[in-house]
Amino acid sequence: MSTSGNGSTPTQHDVANLAKVSQSAVSRVLSGGMASSGLREKVERACRELGYVPDLGARALVNGFSNMVAIIVANIQNPFYPYILDKLTLEIQGRGREVLLLNASGGRDIDELAPLVVQYKVRSAIIMTASLSSKMAELFKEHRIPSVMLNRYSTVGTANSVACDNYEGARLVAREFVKAGFETFAYVGGEPVSSTNLDRRNGFIDGLAEFGHRPHLALDGGFNHDWGYEAGGLLNRSRIPIQACFCADDVIAMGVMDSLKDAGRSVPRDMSVVGFDDIPSAGWAAYSLSTVAQPVDEMIKKALEILDGDPLGGPVELRIPGRLILRSSFSAPAQQFEQGVSAPNPRSRRKF
Repeated sequence: MSTSGNGSTPTQHDVANLAKVSQSAVSRVLSGGMASSGLREKVERACRELGYVPDLGARALVNGFSNMVAIIVANIQNPFYPYILDKLTLEIQGRGREVLLLNASGGRDIDELAPLVVQYKVRSAIIMTASLSSKMAELFKEHRIPSVMLNRYSTVGTANSVACDNYEGARLVAREFVKAGFETFAYVGGEPVSSTNLDRRNGFIDGLAEFGHRPHLALDGGFNHDWGYEAGGLLNRSRIPIQACFCADDVIAMGVMDSLKDAGRSVPRDMSVVGFDDIPSAGWAAYSLSTVAQPVDEMIKKALEILDGDPLGGPVELRIPGRLILRSSFSAPAQQFEQGVSAPNPRSRRKF
């Protein structure tokens, strides 16, 4: 074990002396407070030289909270969530804080995780892939734990939330379909009661209605590939040939595309398909999926700004516009039904 000059375990006072800064500055840096990059570098270098390791438990006793931000998730099997979770974790750690990941997998109720949030005296909490229950909201309020919902919002009560503008993103897809000349449409959604699915479904239906159209099929299921594959079979057997299909997320869309391919049909020649999220695999040549890209970096930045501001004075609700990216899974009807037409370059993108 490293020691200070007098042979004892190093303290914050020793770190301050070596870094030639005040002890309050050391405390501010180690607690994740505001500090210049130069100050932070001095303190961290002194900690390394002395082998000083902050006592997180003692800090929590003094401050009333730890330096951890709890991230509460309910299901991270969908590839979008590991993608956003990785970015979120790096951003939190870059601000001098640590992450406590609480995963309510296997259908576990997120309320069961509430005691852990209090027990670890977290600085704040971010809720993803689940809705903030009234029970957890009351617990956060009682213990003065700032919280924000990311990529979600609560349909009951009020809470801080940051999400993509799902409704307008879906309307953008509907308008692009109509502008391209499509006449028969389908919507393949996720869980019927989720706020994400409701907004994307309603936005798409309302967007078509503006031009006197409606979806000939509107199906809800789950946010997973298996459901997309099953829905693709239903689309393939539809009495009315579907020209354009909008899916509530990219994973569903990929399931639809795989199903159509296995049935001997081609995307986009037989049907154009558009998803939502722009997960990394959406751009792979095997799919070249057109999609609405979520503004992930901006969503994360705004969520952390809410927590660093006055989150207990809220609620703050932000909806940030996404952007439509057209890849090879989309082509106009004249191209769709013209035999032998070559597909667009899967690497090319049109952004709106």
